[in-house]
Amino acid sequence: MRICFLAGPGSVHTRRWVSWLARKGHDVHIVFPESIFSPYSIKVDGTSLHPFRTMPIVSQKSHLLLQPVDHWRVRHIIRRIKPDINREHETVSYEVEVRIDGVGNNEVGPVVLGHDEKWEEAISFAPDKVGDSQKVEFLLYKNGGSEPYLKPLHLWVNVKE
Repeated sequence: MRICFLAGPGSVHTRRWVSWLARKGHDVHIVFPESIFSPYSIKVDGTSLHPFRTMPIVSQKSHLLLQPVDHWRVRHIIRRIKPDINREHETVSYEVEVRIDGVGNNEVGPVVLGHDEKWEEAISFAPDKVGDSQKVEFLLYKNGGSEPYLKPLHLWVNVKE
């Protein structure tokens, strides 16, 4: 699967996610802002990096460093990468199930895609209880199958009141 991350490759969290996905055989691309103050010298094994130039602005009142993003340039890079496109050479139906600590929380689909079609939507979930290290799983099913099509994607969340 071709995956596009819009994140800073210097972040330990980004590096962990994309390294894990690359080890699982996914084609991972990182799109990130590169300014004159943060040169493009970071390498993340198994991924392709796509920097785009920004010009930092320092606010005199608050001393904040702002980096305006050229949305057109980011959109152009993502279109060139072409993430999450059905390359199955047939019409395929997908469903996504979200589980939190093994309990179903949300289902999306079926989403029917023809060859070279893509689906780009947010998938939401809402934990039902407060607690630390709740395991959130995203399971992808193909053509009504009872077993996940790919290995589940996991993340852990801490939920506070």
